[in-house]
Amino acid sequence: MDQRFAWSFLGFLIGAFFGILTVYTEFIRDDTPSITLTTLSDASVLNVNENISDLGITYRGQDIHSAGLSLRVVVLQLENDGNATILPSHFDSSYPFGFELIGGEIVRLEVLDGSSEYLQNASIKQTTKTDVLITPCILESNEWIRVKTIILHPKEKMPNFSSTGKIANVKNIDIINSASTQDDEGLLTKSFGGNLLVQFLRGIGYFFGTFFSIFLLMLLIALPTEYLTRRRRKKIVREFRESNPATQNSSYDSIFNSFILDGIHQLNIIAWQLKDYLRLLREQSRKKESDDLHRGSDDSESIDSMARRHPFHSLRLDWLEKKGFMFRENGNWNVDESQLKVLGDFLNWVSARN
Repeated sequence: MDQRFAWSFLGFLIGAFFGILTVYTEFIRDDTPSITLTTLSDASVLNVNENISDLGITYRGQDIHSAGLSLRVVVLQLENDGNATILPSHFDSSYPFGFELIGGEIVRLEVLDGSSEYLQNASIKQTTKTDVLITPCILESNEWIRVKTIILHPKEKMPNFSSTGKIANVKNIDIINSASTQDDEGLLTKSFGGNLLVQFLRGIGYFFGTFFSIFLLMLLIALPTEYLTRRRRKKIVREFRESNPATQNSSYDSIFNSFILDGIHQLNIIAWQLKDYLRLLREQSRKKESDDLHRGSDDSESIDSMARRHPFHSLRLDWLEKKGFMFRENGNWNVDESQLKVLGDFLNWVSARN
């Protein structure tokens, strides 16, 4: 990817990540507070299903069993699960914030715990048999207050809570009964739960799924980019050939086709190798004219041996011959110098454009 395109693929991914992160934080992320009142536990103090006439259960002098009443202990947690802090000034004094019980009465209330010592000492007071008010306080993101209530209610009716009052920037106060959702599996449990075999099969599926997704993404990027890159290269070739009429000859098509398909890097390799071969041929020609030339030397073997140890040995002599860059004459290799000249002119022209 890095060789074919004008940008670093890793840099592109990092840029895309931070671009998505910026869009999320600026336009999608909700920077407002959010209040949730969660029922952590709900247990009946009395569990008498039989109607026993001689049995009496009294609470504060009242026989609640005969009256068809029951006692429940309910633990509630008030939490700011939003992304902003709630300040005392956010509480509306004319519409105090709190919660009320529907279907029963609160006979006792106490603060059990808080996410900080400050919140453990927060003032939560019961104003009526059903209403509880929260004194204005600082409630930062993910901070909470936990309270315990003892509720007296009719046996045939389950009590529930609702919110009252208003806090600035809080549109709705969610009421969650954890007893009804405790069996629901969380995202991590659904994603990674199961025995060793399930984990193994899931790992294989996730691996190949991720690999295929990355491959598909790269393919979607590569195809249009490759098309545009080749189109731009064709335009460069057309402009060069128009400015150099001598290159209109089809014998030079190999140079321009190699550039269109593989880019300037491939042409540089061809040029370097042809220059080395040409230098070797000229050295051998000078040696032939000298008196100290060893008899029985085979020029073609020297070229072949150089091709085998050349750093760009992937460009074989037969490939260069097929493309018209080299040819055999009387059993010896020769470089087509007209091809080399056009190749050099084209490389210089492309370099000047960039």
